[in-house]
Amino acid sequence: MKLIKNKIIAGVTIVATAVLSHTASAANFKMAIGDAAGGTQWELGTKFTEIMEQKTDGKVKIDLFPNGQLGNEQDTVNDAAIGLLDFSILAINNVTPFSPTVGLLTMPYVIQSAEEAVLLTQGAVGRSSLITRFVMRVFVSLVGLTQVSAC
Repeated sequence: MKLIKNKIIAGVTIVATAVLSHTASAANFKMAIGDAAGGTQWELGTKFTEIMEQKTDGKVKIDLFPNGQLGNEQDTVNDAAIGLLDFSILAINNVTPFSPTVGLLTMPYVIQSAEEAVLLTQGAVGRSSLITRFVMRVFVSLVGLTQVSAC
């Protein structure tokens, strides 16, 4: 059986402060993206922005800032937690210092397939332990995950 090395990048983790905490008149938000336009993080941010605009009938707009324009990924976690930044997309390894339990997702050879990644992050363990502990320790909400795989 060929071992496949999967990385769940929560690089792809969208970290968000509660959108509802902003005043009703606020319609523009900022999203920090650590990677360059065109990559996995960019695609996740673009899709999230499209869905948000669709679900709010265009009342909410999100501006994307790739290439770390709004700070490095660890800084944007802090900024989101204290309300200085609305959204951030980052690699899970940059969240691990704030919530060590999510470091499980960065361990090589733990996740052998896309199916295992989905089960780990969206199954009982992910929902009850990993994600809950992350939200409680970092004071932000995780609203998306993606997976990047390498052989």
